[in-house]
Amino acid sequence: MAHQITLEQARMLKKMSRKEAAERIGVSQNTILNWETGKSYPSVFYIPAILKTYELQSINDLLFILPEN
Repeated sequence: MAHQITLEQARMLKKMSRKEAAERIGVSQNTILNWETGKSYPSVFYIPAILKTYELQSINDLLFILPEN
């Protein structure tokens, strides 16, 4: 199994601000924050842009954070 990283880790590895990531993916900075904290999850529509922005091969490279109850 390949090593998985969170969306925040992927962004940080690219030395990218939330603002820059949001602009490249086509969402708001708040949306990036919500994805990174598990408050919401990206729509399938955004997966290709996320993979391209963070230079990932597959969605399987990502580990999504589950919200705390």
